[in-house]
Amino acid sequence: MRDDAGLGGEAAILIEALPRGTLLHGRYRIKRVLGGGAAGVLFAAADEQAGQNVAVKVLHPTLVERREVLLRFRREAEVARRIRHPNLVAVLGFGASEEGLHYIVMELLQGEDLGRVLDRGVPPNRDQLAVDVLTAVLAALWVVHEAGIVHRDIKPANIFIWRTAEQQGIKILDFGLAQDFEDQGGLTMTGEILGTPIYMSPEQARGELVDARADLYSVSCVGYELLCGKPPILKGSPYLTMLAHVDEIPVRPSVLRPELPRSIDGLLMRGLEKEAGDRFLSASEMLEALCAAAPDLGVEHPPFDDLTRSVEVAVRALQQSWGLEPAPDETVVDFSADAIFKRAVGGKPGRDTVPAPSQVPALASSPAPSPVAVRAAPPTRGRVPVAIWWALAAIAGAGTAAWLLLR
Repeated sequence: MRDDAGLGGEAAILIEALPRGTLLHGRYRIKRVLGGGAAGVLFAAADEQAGQNVAVKVLHPTLVERREVLLRFRREAEVARRIRHPNLVAVLGFGASEEGLHYIVMELLQGEDLGRVLDRGVPPNRDQLAVDVLTAVLAALWVVHEAGIVHRDIKPANIFIWRTAEQQGIKILDFGLAQDFEDQGGLTMTGEILGTPIYMSPEQARGELVDARADLYSVSCVGYELLCGKPPILKGSPYLTMLAHVDEIPVRPSVLRPELPRSIDGLLMRGLEKEAGDRFLSASEMLEALCAAAPDLGVEHPPFDDLTRSVEVAVRALQQSWGLEPAPDETVVDFSADAIFKRAVGGKPGRDTVPAPSQVPALASSPAPSPVAVRAAPPTRGRVPVAIWWALAAIAGAGTAAWLLLR
């Protein structure tokens, strides 16, 4: 079964270059296409060395022609490989073939993404599903942000509901590995192109530097759509949608669903604030607010303390992989944002950075991870060149096909 309907351009070229049965890098036997987009193509493959089925994402060759893009991909792939959390897809490895194809290997999941669930209409028991999805995504982002990664493309298509005969769960797909690239002027051009306008934060739409709070805006968009049946912002083109994210205040969820409790109304509207500084400061703060509000919806949810422990395990494992151990006198772990960073980098509370490459042997030759503001002032804003706005206007005229691709 192939899932490459509508894939064209560079994706079609990759699919043609890696037909079924191809052995990638002498190890991964291509089985079928799972999907694709502007960053690359995702294949199901058999790992002939490990004897297991895996998912292999192959980047478009044009993305890695720029040296800074390739270095960024390698650095973030290495960090992602070290992160382990129940709500994150497991990254098993990465590399480059003799033909120069750069790829990342992930666990292969059975199930479907949230986008397909929403395409079928209002899901049954949507309140429970919304809390389950937001809980899983925020817990995962808590860990990802501590590792210095900003996902930049949280959307239903990147949230996967996996199932086996015995259990099911929710995982974030795709760490945005090919999306967090900045040019010399500080404008994340590739991230802007690959981001999804319906779920894009105002600062990303404006071409500004983004931090973890941009992901929280996107999470709020997803939660809004789950609970209200439509996204908070949706216009007739990608360009108009991006402009509306910058300027337009969405309708309160309780206007669309009067039975929604005020706590849920307030949680989503705070997450959708136009200024990053007015949103939740971190995924942990938003998750704690969600746990407090969930009983008002009358749904089940895990205790915040249990979620904290799952993050603690992941962060400790990441610290150990970096050779950074918690202080010996820390018998009770303080999981405030400040304390996490104090343990992770050996600095003072409030330091919003991650270990420098020189502190991490495996990353010594790569660029430093992007700082993630947790208790910091809003990021510095940069002006977007007029040419960029004209480019966005051109996108608006690209028509329905471009809209569907970005959707």
